[in-house]
Amino acid sequence: MPDVNGSEFHLLTGPRDWAGLTAAGAGVHFDRDAGGVTLAPRLFRFPDRAAADGPGIAARRGAAPDGYGNLFVIGPDRRSILIHPAGLTESGRYWPPAEDGCPPGPDDLFRPADPADPVPVPELRGLTVTTLNFLVVGTRDPAGLIVIDLHGGGPAERVLWPADIPFAPFDMFPAADGGLWVLDRDRADGATRWWRLDRWFRPCAGPLLEIAPEEVDSFHPVGGAPAVRPAVDFPTGFELAGLPGLDARAIAGLADETVLILGTLPGDPVSTVLRMEGGAVLEAVALDAAVLDGLLPDLPGLAAIDMALHAAPPMPEGGLSGVLRLLDATGNQAFDLGFHADPVDAGGALRLHLQPKYYPVRGFTGRGLVELGTETLYDLGDRYVPLTAQPRRRYRETGAVESIRIDGGAPDTVWHRVVLDACIPDDTGVLIEARTAPEEADLDLSDWQPQPRPHLRADGADLPFHDPFPETGHRGAGVWDLLLQRQVGRWIELRLSLSGKGNASPLIRAMRVWRPRFSYLSEYLPAVYRQDPEAADFLDRWLANFEGLLTGMEGRVAGAERFLDTRTVPDAALDWLGDWLGVVPGRLADPARRRLLIANAPLLWDWRGTPLGLLILLRLALDDCVDDSLFDPLREGGCGCVPDGPGVPRLIESFLSRNYAPVAVGDPSAYDRPALVRTDAAYDPGRGPGPLHAAFSAFLQARYGTGAGGTAALAAAWGRPAGPIDAVTFPALTPQAAGAESADWLEAGRSAFGFLYPQVTGGDGPAWRDFLARRYREADRLNAAWGRSGADRFAGFDAVPLPQALPQSRTALADWLDFVSRLLPLRRAAHRFSVLLPAAPGDSPAEMARRAGIARTVISRERPAHTGFDIRFFWSLFQVGTARLGTDTVVGEGARFNAIVLDRTALGSGFLSHSHPQSVRERAVVGRISVVEA
Repeated sequence: MPDVNGSEFHLLTGPRDWAGLTAAGAGVHFDRDAGGVTLAPRLFRFPDRAAADGPGIAARRGAAPDGYGNLFVIGPDRRSILIHPAGLTESGRYWPPAEDGCPPGPDDLFRPADPADPVPVPELRGLTVTTLNFLVVGTRDPAGLIVIDLHGGGPAERVLWPADIPFAPFDMFPAADGGLWVLDRDRADGATRWWRLDRWFRPCAGPLLEIAPEEVDSFHPVGGAPAVRPAVDFPTGFELAGLPGLDARAIAGLADETVLILGTLPGDPVSTVLRMEGGAVLEAVALDAAVLDGLLPDLPGLAAIDMALHAAPPMPEGGLSGVLRLLDATGNQAFDLGFHADPVDAGGALRLHLQPKYYPVRGFTGRGLVELGTETLYDLGDRYVPLTAQPRRRYRETGAVESIRIDGGAPDTVWHRVVLDACIPDDTGVLIEARTAPEEADLDLSDWQPQPRPHLRADGADLPFHDPFPETGHRGAGVWDLLLQRQVGRWIELRLSLSGKGNASPLIRAMRVWRPRFSYLSEYLPAVYRQDPEAADFLDRWLANFEGLLTGMEGRVAGAERFLDTRTVPDAALDWLGDWLGVVPGRLADPARRRLLIANAPLLWDWRGTPLGLLILLRLALDDCVDDSLFDPLREGGCGCVPDGPGVPRLIESFLSRNYAPVAVGDPSAYDRPALVRTDAAYDPGRGPGPLHAAFSAFLQARYGTGAGGTAALAAAWGRPAGPIDAVTFPALTPQAAGAESADWLEAGRSAFGFLYPQVTGGDGPAWRDFLARRYREADRLNAAWGRSGADRFAGFDAVPLPQALPQSRTALADWLDFVSRLLPLRRAAHRFSVLLPAAPGDSPAEMARRAGIARTVISRERPAHTGFDIRFFWSLFQVGTARLGTDTVVGEGARFNAIVLDRTALGSGFLSHSHPQSVRERAVVGRISVVEA
C-alpha cells in the first residue's frame, strides 16, 4: 500500500509470517496470545523442597465434585466420606450415617439400649462422581465399589468383585456415558491394571476369566433333558504389559475410549504419560527436555504425582486436544501441558508441550487434584482452593530473528526505513542490522551494518489512523521507527536482536520495511545541494527525518474520507461521525452495533418515533446477534411491519389493548385498562341503574355472606355502617377511603357488570364536561335529552357536576357509562405504550435489570416527547387463563427444570431440588433428547 509519496512497504505480521523466522534455538518465540514475537519464555520455578518432604503417593485418597459444586472427599481415616458444600467453608461427614458402620456418640439422645456391633466399613481408595450423578468409591477389603445415588437418595449399594479376581482401586475418572475408568494398583500380585466400567458399574472391557464353570442340573424330570447353566466369565481389566515396575499414579479417559495414564518407570527421574487402547500402548511420552521446550532449562524433565484433564471437544478431523495439568512430585508447583492426540486409526500419536503458565502450590497435603469445571482444585489442609496462574513471566535474556530477506523489485533500490509495531519496555531493547546486495545469492558476501536504535514516534503511526495497541497499560507500546543508513540494492536482509534482563521482553507485532526513499533533496532543492556526494548523502538522510513526519500528516489528510465511511472509521471516531447524523452511538458498547446504527441512520430518521423504529432500535441494542438485515423492514420495498417471533421485544400501544385482558399485556393488576362493552353483555343502560346495584349487592353477598351476618361482616371490613347488605348501592365515583371498600368497588367494576368500570375521581370532572360538550354541543340539547327543566336546567356545560350516584335518567346513565367504559380509559391510555421484553425462567434479576436499563435508555431518547411508557417482561405469554399458542410461545424448559441458585434466582422461578435428575438417559426431556434417542 503506497503512501502519498509513492513509497511502499513489505509487511511481516501474524504467525504465518513470523513462524518460519522464530526457529528453535534462536531464543525468540511467537506468542499467539500477545500476537507477536518475544524472547523465548522461561517458566518461573519455585525453590524445590526435597522430594522426601513432598506428600508422596501414599497420601492420595480421592475427591470429586458433583454437578452443583459440592465436593466429596475420602476422610482421613479412609473409612468415611466428607462433604464440602458449595459456597461454605465448613465440611461435614456425608457417609456412612451413624447406624451404618459408626456407633452412636454419647450425645445422641435416641440410641439402642444394647447396641449391636457396627458393620465394619472397608478401606476406601479412589472416588469420583459420574455424569449421571452417582458417587462411586472404591473399596479394598472386600474389593469392589460403593455407589450412592446423589439425586434419588437411598442407602449406599455395594458392588463386589469376584474373590478370584484381584481389584485394588486407586484412582477414578468419569466417562461421558455415565461410566468410569479405574486405575488398579498396589495389588497383592504386584500388577497394575486399568478398568472400564459402564453406567451400571459393570466391567465392560478386558480379557475374560471363567469364575464359574458350566453346570448341569442334577434334578430334572425323568426322561427330560437336564438344564445346563452356562459358564460365567468376568472381565479382568487391562494390564500395563511391557512396562514392568511402572509406578502408575493417575488415570484419565478420552472421548475416543483411549486412556491416559501418568506414571514413572523404575530408575527414571522423569514421569511418562501413556496413551493406551486396551492393553496396547499407543504412545509413551516422557516428560523430558523435549516436552519442556526450553521453558525450564535447568531441569531434565518433570516428575509428576497427579494430573487433571481438561479436554476440548473432538476436532472435525477426529483428533483430540486439551490441557493436562500436572502436579510435580514435590507438591510445590503445577504445570500445564497442551496435548494433541491423533485418531487411533492414524496411529494414535500423543504430542505434549509445556505451556508458560506459572501455578504456585503451597501447603499441598497430597489428597490429589480435583477438576471442577474449567478450574483445578488442590487441598490446602482441610480446604480446597483453586490453582491460579500468577503473572510472573520469565524470558531468555537474548534472542534473534536471524534472517529476513526482502526483494525490492528494482535495481539500486534505496531502502528507506523500518517501522515496528512493538512494545519495548525499559531494560529491554531491539537492535537491527542490515545488509544489501544486487542479487539474493550475494547477500552472504555482504557485511552486516548496525542501524540506529529505533525510537518511539510521538506523532503516532506511519500509516494513517493505524493503532497497533488499542489496549492500554503497556509500557513502551507504540510505533517504533528507524531510518536505514546507506542501504542500496535490490535485495535487503535484516537481523533483529532482542534483549532483556529476564523479567521482561520486547513484543513485536508487525514490521514494515519501506522502499524506495522519497528524497526531499532530489525533489525540492536545487542541484547545487547535490554537488558534494558526502554532503548530499548526509543532507538527504537528515531531510528524511522531516519527510517521515510530514508524510504521516499528509497521509492523514489524504485519507480523511475514511472518517465518513462506517466500514473504515476508527472506533474512537464513531461518536464524531454519529453527531453529523444526529445519533448518539456511544450508548451502544459494541462497535459493530454502533456502526450499524450510523450506517442506517437515514432510514431511522424516516421512522423515528414510530413503533417500528423503536423496536428496531431495541433489537439493535438487545439482540445477541445483529446484522444489516435488521433494518430490512425500513427499506423501500420492505414490509414496514413490526417484527414478531419468539424472543423478540414487543411494543403495545395502550389504546390498542382495550380488547385484551390485562394479563395478556403483562399486568394482571391493571383494572383501568381500556375496554369495550361486550355486545353480548346482559346489561342494557335502558334498564336503568337497578341491575347494576343488584349486581353489586350480589357481589358483596358472595364475598361477605347474606343476611345480618353479611351486613356485620361488611361493616367491619369497610369500617363504617353500610346498611343491609342486600340494599347496598354502587356509587358512581371511587370511594375516597383506601382499604376494603375501595378494593371491593374496583373488583366489582372489573367482574360484576360484564364491562370494565374503571376508577373515577373528582379530578375527572373536566373530562366529563368536555365529553358532554362534544356530544351535545349545546346545553339546551343536553337538558332536553336528560329531561331537565325549570330550575334543574344547566345554564352551560361548566355547571354539569360529576354524579355521586348512578344517574336515574336512562339517557344520562348511558352517557355516563359510555364515558367511564370508553372515553375515560382511552384518555388515560392516550400517548402511552408498554415495552415488553422477553424473559426466560433462568434469567437472573441482575440480567433482567440490565436489559430493562438499556431499553429505558433507548426508548427515553427516541420516543415522541409527549408520550409515556413503561417496561415489563413477558415469559412467552403462555399462562393459565390466557394461553395463546403460536409465535408468542416457546416450548422448552420451564421452572421445574431450573434449580434455584442462592442470591441469583427469584423465589418461585424454580425448584430447590429435582425429583429426578435431569441428565438420566432413561427419561426423555424436551429439548435435550431427540425422539429417535428417546
